[in-house]
Amino acid sequence: MNKQEHDAIRSNWEVIRPNVRFVARLFCTRLLLIDPSLAPLFRRDAEEQSRRLLKAVGIAVYGIGQPHILLPVVRMLGHHPSVRSMTPGQFESIGQAMQWTLRIALNEAFDPTAQRAWENLYRAVSGTLRDACRETQGMAVTELLAAAGMPA
Repeated sequence: MNKQEHDAIRSNWEVIRPNVRFVARLFCTRLLLIDPSLAPLFRRDAEEQSRRLLKAVGIAVYGIGQPHILLPVVRMLGHHPSVRSMTPGQFESIGQAMQWTLRIALNEAFDPTAQRAWENLYRAVSGTLRDACRETQGMAVTELLAAAGMPA
């Protein structure tokens, strides 16, 4: 991502922050309309889930200029059981819900540069999460084979 995209994301985030709880609920509602199979990820109190979601987005927004810090944190999240169980289609649904929510929340500020920047950020984060999931699955298979006395 280039500096213009970083600036667009940070600027957009500052616009969203005053209404962040509403935006998080809007996102969650849209996401579950798109893909009801993701409902188990939102079993907790909606307020707590919104805070967690916004904290994660905030980390990504402020970490975009420091991928050497951001990507290892995202990689760790990819080892969480709820993330490991997600399908590629569910990651796609999250991206769609995110774009829709940003378009609604930002209105005219969600211009082509901002849209491209958020897409690039989501692609980087979701790609890192998926890679971490595959690593974890590969490690689990290797551990099972080793426990069974079979070569990996």
